[in-house]
Amino acid sequence: MKVNRYPVSQVEDYMNQTALHRGKWIRSNGSKSLPEILTEFPRLLDNPGMISQDFQQLHPEAVGKLFQNWATMSDQILTYAQREGKLPLVFDDMTPGRALKVLPTLLPPSVYRVGGKVHRPTIEESRESFINIQPVGTNMVQYLQTAERTQPFPHILCLGDDMTTCQTFTIVSDNAIETDTLLGAVDLCFKAFFVFDLNYTKQCLPTWEFIQQAVYNIDGHESSNVKFMRTSIAALA
Repeated sequence: MKVNRYPVSQVEDYMNQTALHRGKWIRSNGSKSLPEILTEFPRLLDNPGMISQDFQQLHPEAVGKLFQNWATMSDQILTYAQREGKLPLVFDDMTPGRALKVLPTLLPPSVYRVGGKVHRPTIEESRESFINIQPVGTNMVQYLQTAERTQPFPHILCLGDDMTTCQTFTIVSDNAIETDTLLGAVDLCFKAFFVFDLNYTKQCLPTWEFIQQAVYNIDGHESSNVKFMRTSIAALA
């Protein structure tokens, strides 16, 4: 299946049968790098639905959580964001997509070290590492080439502006996977971290931790900021 992409139904069936083997291979002898994984299993990216299918084998109870929970949770997040002064009290774009975009503002990144160097990500860096908004007409080839150097981790790309989204993509390595909605792009990106056994991006680590804990209900590390926000939002229910 390294060579053949068709017939699609046969590829999907084979990928489903080998999902557990693939998960073990990715995690064996320490996590494999993303290029290693994609060299061994190229169908994960070039056949639509394969990342979600593999995620279902890992966490079947969590597959549809974002789509099930976000409409209700987004209202609570927007209310909380207004209360914290992160959104105007009168705001036209009170949508589920806006709730996603405001998360990095509510959950600022922590200082971290790489080697001996201390990094202090800004809120803007956190936002771009989560959802990168670029204008309509962006040259995708150039974007992917640049992102491979500057953002070599799964993230979401929106073509449009802060108020209007025209196209959405999940970026994995140098691949852009188009999705129908921003919610779909976040869902796919989250699942890519699990399927490829990747650490969350440091610049927006609290945002992904919140999505894992509060939305998908998957246990894991939870910082004090994430726990506080999760508790605060639950109180608004």
